[in-house]
Amino acid sequence: MHVPCYSSYTQAFGPLGAKFNTNDLAFFAEDQFKVTLRLTLDLGLRHEYEMLPSPNLVNPLAPRAANSPSDWKNWGPRFGFA
Repeated sequence: MHVPCYSSYTQAFGPLGAKFNTNDLAFFAEDQFKVTLRLTLDLGLRHEYEMLPSPNLVNPLAPRAANSPSDWKNWGPRFGFA
């Protein structure tokens, strides 16, 4: 399933012919709790992950730059009340 992306980024320095795409995943869960007649709690949790491609131009003077970072610990709690 192809989902169109409505944002883009253009780099104005470095190799002009280097282009790559990323896949972004995001999940959100939410629930409401009616504590009293006048108090409602809204709790949620969001998780985001960006899958970066392998570098195609590796600098031989910086071999550690050949690895793309990966972070699965991007959790964002949400809290609200009314």
